[in-house]
Amino acid sequence: MFQTDKCGTNGDSVANNTTLHWKEGKQLRFGTMDDLFSSYSNSENKDIFYVLSAVDMDIGFSRIYNVVYHGIRPVWKIDLYDGKSIEITEDHSLFSMLDNYLIAKPLGSLENVISVGDKTLDKKAQRIRQIEFIGEKPVYDISTASRTFVANGILCHNSGAS
Repeated sequence: MFQTDKCGTNGDSVANNTTLHWKEGKQLRFGTMDDLFSSYSNSENKDIFYVLSAVDMDIGFSRIYNVVYHGIRPVWKIDLYDGKSIEITEDHSLFSMLDNYLIAKPLGSLENVISVGDKTLDKKAQRIRQIEFIGEKPVYDISTASRTFVANGILCHNSGAS
């Protein structure tokens, strides 16, 4: 059902138009992965960047260690029943719930994903309405202290790329 892009951590990514919240020092920002990559790449002080993440089963900000551009890769769009969606590469893991535990799963084994509410993780995982291949796009990943980040309101696992 899914194509396989055998590119290891070079494909474990979200699309360039994915939106997220991050802090640059004390300034809260909202924008796309393209925007974050540009800000991070052009900053002399990388230690001031934090991204919205899962921190101890709540929502908080986690330090960004790196923002990695992985080139142009095949991308799939996941639509949830709650109206949220995200565009990811096949090998990018999203968090799912299994027996009250969060586990990271790649696209081919996802049945539900963790949707993020205003202040906490939604304890009820959201079912996937549809998954469709949408073509190739520029993609990125973020390496964080919590090994998570919230993109388009969905909890993502990061590749650990540095």
